[in-house]
Amino acid sequence: MEATSRSRARRSGPRRAARRTGRRVTPHVLSRLGRLAASSPGLLRGSTEEPIRLASRAVSLDDDFQAAQARVKQLAQTPPPDQLLELYSLYKQATEGDVQGSRPGMLDFKGRAKYDAWAGRRGIAKAAAQQAYVDLVKRLVERQG
Repeated sequence: MEATSRSRARRSGPRRAARRTGRRVTPHVLSRLGRLAASSPGLLRGSTEEPIRLASRAVSLDDDFQAAQARVKQLAQTPPPDQLLELYSLYKQATEGDVQGSRPGMLDFKGRAKYDAWAGRRGIAKAAAQQAYVDLVKRLVERQG
């Protein structure tokens, strides 16, 4: 009997949905889905107030993203190159989506590094990239005091 309940558990849930859509579900995504379900139980049941709250979160995230863009320009010191690349890649992923075009030539070191950093973010959603950008700017501001 237990084998039957296990097989049912395997056939339902996020992994099954991922197989239907052809998307890969990583443990990180599964843990985020679990936290989302625990924090907002009405979201999975189809409550009518959750989408409104989620829409207001999106508006506030856009505002936070805009504020972070302004704040990063006012930093007292220029961040180290690795953090500049991270800022660049998150900004491009949040504003334009996945990387387009071909990789720059071998002698264009700066362009190649920027392209590689952005290509490393391929597949990240706009909202996730915006949130990561805001979090990175907060860390930079805290370090500089």
